[in-house]
Amino acid sequence: MSEKKKKIRLVLDNRPILNANERADLLNKVIFGGGEKTCKFCNKTYKSSAHLEKHTLLCKLMCDMATENMTVVDDIPSPRSMYIMLLELANKYKNLEEKYDHLNKWVVKKKKKINLAEWLNDHVEKPACNNYMSYFDDNFEVTLTDIDILFDSNYNDFFNIILQNMDLNNGPIVGFSDKANTIYGFEENKWCELTKTQLSSLFFRCKKTIFSKAFELKTLKKDDIAKCNKLEAKFDRLMMKLINAEMSDGGLYNKLRLCLYNRIKKDIKNIVEYDLEF
Repeated sequence: MSEKKKKIRLVLDNRPILNANERADLLNKVIFGGGEKTCKFCNKTYKSSAHLEKHTLLCKLMCDMATENMTVVDDIPSPRSMYIMLLELANKYKNLEEKYDHLNKWVVKKKKKINLAEWLNDHVEKPACNNYMSYFDDNFEVTLTDIDILFDSNYNDFFNIILQNMDLNNGPIVGFSDKANTIYGFEENKWCELTKTQLSSLFFRCKKTIFSKAFELKTLKKDDIAKCNKLEAKFDRLMMKLINAEMSDGGLYNKLRLCLYNRIKKDIKNIVEYDLEF
């Protein structure tokens, strides 16, 4: 009678064959020939045992926090361990500060190389009208009804009202909030920063347009003016207001430039991904 065969059952569990320390030692021996020290939590290698100890204490803390294995009471590090972790954190903070300072110097250096006129020429399409002065000649429109407003307002406020009625979104003139009161215009097939002389000439041509329309209204009202001294005096004051609006007056020039700048300025940060420094 044959013997009954015994069945052997092999039971495997989910536990790793090697624990964390054994895995680290194996990596050191097999991969690095024992010359490197490996963190058992992240497998980062160090040649110095002291550096490895500093890293491992902090790495264990981060791993415990990430896996929620750390308890408030039971896992409080020893004073020595906390001191080593503090030194490691201080060293990391110092390195971050140095990298930040280096990066900041590099960014500032790059920013200083950026010129808005060059940026416009490189990134903005050529406008439909290739001359800012011609654009204002065609689009700075004043009606007889507008002149009625001028009777009771000062010149720069009236100038601003006319600007608000102009379509300047894609015109050959632009300003940026990052460079206050600086205006760029397109002429001679390129963008350039407009000088005080150029802007004064532009404002003078706008004044001629206003004066021409005011004179037209006065001509239309000549019969009424001849019959009414008050109306005649009103038109005389209007003409004197326009005559006295001299571009050589620094105060008026600055006010008109500010009106134009506020009307056309754009936020460069909404257009490009970096700040500009001038």
